[in-house]
Amino acid sequence: MRPRFFILALAFSAGLLACRKTETIQSPSSETSPEQTPVCYDCEYLRQAYADVEDHATQLGGHINNPYLIENMMQAYKNLKGQYPAQRFSSNYLYIEFRPADFQQLDQLEEKDVDLFDYPLDQKLLTEGDYFLQPGKSIEDIPSYYAVVPANFSFPAGIPYRVIDEMFIPGNDPELEIEALRITNNLDEDDEPAFSNNQLNKKRHDEDIADSYGHSSSATPSCRNFPSGQILVQNALLVDNNYRGVREVRVVVRRLFKVERLVTDAHGNFACNKYFHNKFTVLAKFKDKYARISRMRPWAIHEQFFPIKINFGRWKNLDCGHEFRIEHPAAAGTIATSHWCAAITQNGLIEHHEMCNELNIGTPPMGLTIMLSSEKGSGHGNTYMLNKMLHNNAAVNGAEVLLASVITILNPFAGAAAAVAAEAYKYRAPDIKYGYGDDLSYLTTDRYCELVYHELSHALHYNAVGNDWWIKLGMAENKNPGVGTYGECCTDKAPRIALAEGWAYYMGHLLADKKWGMSSTSFPEQGDFDTNRFMLEFSNTTGNSSHQNFLETYDPFKIDDPNHWIPKGLFYDLTDSGTEPLQSRVVDEVSGFQCKHLFTALHSGAADINEYKLALLRENHNYMRDQVINLFHQYGY
Repeated sequence: MRPRFFILALAFSAGLLACRKTETIQSPSSETSPEQTPVCYDCEYLRQAYADVEDHATQLGGHINNPYLIENMMQAYKNLKGQYPAQRFSSNYLYIEFRPADFQQLDQLEEKDVDLFDYPLDQKLLTEGDYFLQPGKSIEDIPSYYAVVPANFSFPAGIPYRVIDEMFIPGNDPELEIEALRITNNLDEDDEPAFSNNQLNKKRHDEDIADSYGHSSSATPSCRNFPSGQILVQNALLVDNNYRGVREVRVVVRRLFKVERLVTDAHGNFACNKYFHNKFTVLAKFKDKYARISRMRPWAIHEQFFPIKINFGRWKNLDCGHEFRIEHPAAAGTIATSHWCAAITQNGLIEHHEMCNELNIGTPPMGLTIMLSSEKGSGHGNTYMLNKMLHNNAAVNGAEVLLASVITILNPFAGAAAAVAAEAYKYRAPDIKYGYGDDLSYLTTDRYCELVYHELSHALHYNAVGNDWWIKLGMAENKNPGVGTYGECCTDKAPRIALAEGWAYYMGHLLADKKWGMSSTSFPEQGDFDTNRFMLEFSNTTGNSSHQNFLETYDPFKIDDPNHWIPKGLFYDLTDSGTEPLQSRVVDEVSGFQCKHLFTALHSGAADINEYKLALLRENHNYMRDQVINLFHQYGY
C-alpha cells in the first residue's frame, strides 16, 4: 500500500493524442472505392472527449423499429422465399429492462455478467459515452439497465425487470437479416456526418469543437461484416514506445439489438463470428476472471460497479485486423489516462499470475475488484481487500470497521453524498486501488507495472494469511502515527506494516525487473515523497536494471528517508549472492534462499517482521541462522 501523494490539481491537455493511432484523418485512396473505405462516425469526437477529465454522455437519435421481432422476421422470410416458414420462428433472445432498486441488487445484477447498457437500445445510437441521464432520474439515481439476453436466461431473484421484446436474431443469415432491416427502415445505408460536439444536447462542458472523420484502407466484404481487430497499448519504456496486445480484455460489438461478446487472445486479437450489417460499435471492457477494473467516481457512484469501458467508435466497412491503439497519455488524470492505466493493469494481472507460478509461490485471489482513482497520484496504490471481506460472512464485521475508517479516503465528500457512498461501498468496495492523477512521470510502463505488481503481491499475501490478519494490517496503516507514508518506525503497529510492505516492495521491483529488465526507466526513491527532498535516482547500470539496483542498494540507515524503516531491500538480500554495494551500508552474508522459501514463511501467518524472521528460520531448519539474524538486525529487526 503506497499512499504517496496529496490530492493535487489535475493536469489537462487538450492536445492528448488519440486512443487509436491508426485512426487518423486521411483522404480516400484512389485504389479504394467509397463503398469499401472504412469510416468511423464518432472517433474524432471520442478522441476529444477522452482527452477531458470529465465524463461525456451517450447521445441518442430517434426511435427505431425492432427488425428482430418475430413478426418482422417472418415477413422478411416470406418476402425472400415467397411463403412463410413451415414452422414459426421461436424467440432466441429477449430485450430486457432491469430496474435494480438499490446497490445490493445492482451488485447482484452486475455479477450476472450480462452486457448491460444504461440507455435504451430501441433508439438510434449516435455515440456511446460514459453515462446516460435517463428521463426523470438524477445523476445519483440508479438507472434502469437494458440488455439482450438468451431466451432461456435465468433472471436474478428479486430484481425487478420487464421483457420489452421477444426476438429472433440470426447469427449468420445475412440475406434474411438484411431483408428484416430493410422492411423496418434499419438498413441505414445513407452517409451521415461525423458526430461532433455541435450535435450535443447533454454535455459537461460547452466547448465548441467539431471535426470530421474519415479513414482510408482496403476492406473485404467478409471483414466489413464480421468485425475483427487488435487491441493494443503503447509502451513507455527507456528504448521502446511500441505497441503490445492487451490480453484477455472483453470486446463487445453491437448494432441495434445484436450483440456479440469476445475476448482478445495473447496478442490482443479478436474476430467476430456473427454477421453485422454496418454502423456497429466496438467496445472494450476491462473485466475477466482475474479482476474487474473500474473507475472511481465521486458522483454517480453506481457507475463504478461496472468495468472501465473504451468506445473505439461506430464503424462502417471496418478493415480486417484493424489496430485499436491505446496511446500513452500526454497528461495525468484524464479519461484517456484511465484507459492506458487499465490496459497496463489488465496485462499486469496476467503477468503477475504467470510470474508467480514460475516462482512456485501463491497467487492473488481471482475476481478482484480493482478501482482507478484520479484523486490520487499515479504512484499511489492501496490494497484494502474490502470487497472480498465484505462478501465473506465471517469477515464482514471487521471489514465494515475498516471501511468506516477509510471511507473519507475513498470518497472525500460530506453530507448526503458521503451517505450514498458509504451504502454503495458496502456492496462494491475496492480490493485494490490505483491512482492515475497528478505526476505523469510515474506513467512509464515499467513503473506503473511495478505499482500493479506491488499491490497484487499484497493481495497474494492476503490470500496466504486471511481476513483477520489483513484487517489488523489495514487498521495499523490507518492508525500508525507520525510522518512519512507509513508513519513512525517504532510503534507497536510498525512491525506488521514492515512485513507487509517489505514483501510487496520486493515483489513489485523483482517482477518489474523480470518483465522489463534493461528497458526499465529511471525513478526517484529513498527520500521524502511529501516534500520531494533527499531523493535518490535509480537507473540502469551495466547488467542491472533500475529496479534491481533499487533492491540491491537500498539503505536502511538513510534517516532523511522517513520510510527507511520499511525493509524494502531485505527480502532481496536474503536471495541474492555476491558482494553488497557500498552505498547500501548493509553487510549481507546471506545467500541461498529462493522466493518460494520467503513465501512459505509468509504463509505461516507470522504477525509481524520479527515473527517472520523466526518462521523463516524454522521453516528452513535454521539455515544460516546467525547471518540471517544479523541481516534482519541491520534493517532494525
